[in-house]
Amino acid sequence: MTYHTDTPTIPWYRQFWPWFLLALPATAVIAGIATVIIAMQTHDTLVSDDYYKDGLAINQDLKREQLARDMGLKAHISVNRRNELRIQMSASEPLAAFPALEIVLTHPTLASMDIALTALIDRNGDYAVQQATIPAGHWYIRIEAPGQDWRLNGSILVSEDGDTQVVLQNR
Repeated sequence: MTYHTDTPTIPWYRQFWPWFLLALPATAVIAGIATVIIAMQTHDTLVSDDYYKDGLAINQDLKREQLARDMGLKAHISVNRRNELRIQMSASEPLAAFPALEIVLTHPTLASMDIALTALIDRNGDYAVQQATIPAGHWYIRIEAPGQDWRLNGSILVSEDGDTQVVLQNR
């Protein structure tokens, strides 16, 4: 006995479930290829080759930061639309003027964007860097005077419109 139905048979490639089941492993393969491409094109800049030496240097850095804290050092930092970075230094006791300050702006994730600047003292006793092109965003900042034993660390958020002001002191 043969049964005959009027329902046409749909080929497999026109049905939903085979394509759905093939899409899952295909997505994993594409994501894996994308991950390999990203890994090949970027560098691991946050890994240190000499971690022991870096660890020893941390103790020296902490002493420098403690000295800045003991001196009551503060840096009033402003970045304006004309790409000028200005720093006014103050302390709990009179502070000797230094001819220059070394400023290092470190990007939180991309070492290639780090910026090193030298701020020179002006006739008002403030420190300025002309043409300090600092992209908008979050930056870690380090200020120190050459030949001195103190250092200020902190962070600064440079705004899109170019006007940024912050007071930096070690806590």
